[in-house]
Amino acid sequence: MWFYERARGSYQTARAREGSTDARRRAFDKKYPSHQRFTKEDLAKFDNCWRGYPHIVNRGGQKNFTQFMTIIKQERGELSENWEPSPEECRRYIARGILFRDVQRIVKADETITAYRINVTTFTASLLAEKSARRIDLDTIWKRQQISEALAETAGLWCRVVFKELLKYAQQQSVHIDNVLKSQACWQHMLSLDLRLPASVQRELLSVVPPGAFPPSDTNPDRLADQISNQDHNNMARCMELNAALWMQVVAWGNGQGQLTTLQLGVATTLASYAAQGWTRTPSPKQAKHGATMIEAARSAGII
Repeated sequence: MWFYERARGSYQTARAREGSTDARRRAFDKKYPSHQRFTKEDLAKFDNCWRGYPHIVNRGGQKNFTQFMTIIKQERGELSENWEPSPEECRRYIARGILFRDVQRIVKADETITAYRINVTTFTASLLAEKSARRIDLDTIWKRQQISEALAETAGLWCRVVFKELLKYAQQQSVHIDNVLKSQACWQHMLSLDLRLPASVQRELLSVVPPGAFPPSDTNPDRLADQISNQDHNNMARCMELNAALWMQVVAWGNGQGQLTTLQLGVATTLASYAAQGWTRTPSPKQAKHGATMIEAARSAGII
């Protein structure tokens, strides 16, 4: 089992309390192995890497945790002191941690990566999440307590690229690498790399299109859902990550600043209505393509 250390030292306190004899200590260690202990700083690191904020993670524990809490409050509002995530949410948080720690293990074992291993880990884990539009099956990771072989192989290939690019980018910018690692510009550079998920990983990704979401074509007996590309799935997933309030922020920004076309504003308003209805309707590939473009523009402008 995993042990969440709410306060510093609570793991050792619990171990001392429960393990008054050697036999009981062994039982505690078996139930809660030390490598499955995580702190609130770890939780923030796992979640922010998953959400695509590796540069924030690299700024240190306090700034990273502040970012994590800011996002949680935006999504859930003010939380009571007794608030706890549901068992399903806990499993998915821990699955993000398993993803991070498996990537960390892979990076640590690679002898070609001679420095900045934790930073290479944060960028690699975030790239896996971002390039898959967070369609990695966290429930399966939880059940297996490890990432798939295909995902591990991809992480092994990508982490070498990340390490080389970090060094090269820092040299090009004539900035000390410690500062480069914390910059959003560096993260944008990493996102621009031509890193593509292999077919073995794509086959494992969750679909955002429920069966029968699109009617059969009059000219083609195959369902449109069967023809949707991996990029279409990613675009749909990115659109569905935003709630109605965030989509309306995009609309207000696009309308007020003249950043969006009339067509885009219409699509954004439609997506806001879908979000308000709990995404009971799935964006079409065309809507999702426009939506993903707007999300990228709004994030670059600091709107969302």
